[in-house]
Amino acid sequence: GGGAEDQQPPSLYKVFQRVYAKDDATGLLYPAFIRKVIWGPKSNQVNLGFCLSLVNGKPVGGIVDNEKKGDDDDDEDEDARRWDPKRNCYHYYVHYMGWNVKWDRWVEGAFLYEDSTSTDALAKMLTKEYNKVKPKRRGQKMSAAQVGKWMNRMMELEAEHGRLGKEEKLGVQ
Repeated sequence: GGGAEDQQPPSLYKVFQRVYAKDDATGLLYPAFIRKVIWGPKSNQVNLGFCLSLVNGKPVGGIVDNEKKGDDDDDEDEDARRWDPKRNCYHYYVHYMGWNVKWDRWVEGAFLYEDSTSTDALAKMLTKEYNKVKPKRRGQKMSAAQVGKWMNRMMELEAEHGRLGKEEKLGVQ
């Protein structure tokens, strides 16, 4: 088909916009800016450390569910699949402020946060809390209990950030 149903939703972020990007290994947030924006298939591979288990503060399965796999969608129009927001999302090529360009990478929109005072506060709080649970020796891995504790704390902090962000938008102090 043609028409409005085949168009992707508007992008949340624009090229050159400042954001905070979630690190895929630790879950920490770092200031960055958008260099490129594309619409494409959601990742169905978990290659993002333990933090992919959170999307916008909500736990998800170990693999992002892309619903159907294979060729059982023959009756579905390829254009419909291309623009379906359940299968696709915006991907942003980010540059981390103050970091070498070799660290620039593609990030799905779910792992970006608006550049705001509340996000800055969340980033600082996540770093402070992460430093309490991270392994003390270089190269040492977190135990399953440490990872669980960190993920729970990260979800609590992100949920609180979400509540504060809503209140900020509503003008509630």
